[in-house]
Amino acid sequence: MIKHAFLGAILAVSMTACGTSSTTPAAAPAPEPKAINTAENAQKEKQAQEAKEKLNAEAKAKAEAEQKKLAEEKVNEQITKSGGLGDTRKTIEKLYGPNQNKNKSDTSVGGYQDGIASAMYLNDRTYNFARSFETTSLRRVSKEEALKVVNDIIPTDAIKVKEWTHSEGKDVIQYESKLLPNILGDDFYTKKNINQGTFIVILKYDAKGVFSIVCGIGNNP
Repeated sequence: MIKHAFLGAILAVSMTACGTSSTTPAAAPAPEPKAINTAENAQKEKQAQEAKEKLNAEAKAKAEAEQKKLAEEKVNEQITKSGGLGDTRKTIEKLYGPNQNKNKSDTSVGGYQDGIASAMYLNDRTYNFARSFETTSLRRVSKEEALKVVNDIIPTDAIKVKEWTHSEGKDVIQYESKLLPNILGDDFYTKKNINQGTFIVILKYDAKGVFSIVCGIGNNP
């Protein structure tokens, strides 16, 4: 037995000397990082872009709505070219100056520029507006000149319906406007039994020319 042990030891030394030895197995290669889920990321990016576009669209729509509201308010303040039928008291006094009506308690009537213009109000809207040339240096104007003034003091959307001579020295022109019912309200026309948007312009004249223009709601001169 001693002999066998001695031979085993010699054999082990011989193997070491010859460079033969037992080694541990090589470590397994590290696993590759998990692949990025490109489809999932693309979906997230798409959703983020859609959300951004939605916010931009909402902001744009809000800005446009505000601009439209401001434009409508501006239009509602003044529906004539130079101040007249259907406009607000604020507009009339801005364009014609302060109200010179001596009866300050009567807010339904306004007089301006020493009688050149006058207005009758309902809820601070003119439903009757007049221009006089008698208090000006002109005193009288031709019918053509008077009609130019008419175009400036009636609603911009007015459409002429008909014209007739009511009596000597008084011509009447009937118009229709879609703006007026929106401004004055349907009740105004209903209570007075007037067709929606109907108004007339009366030209008063004599042999020297037109001396007065009166615009009023309805069709009865």
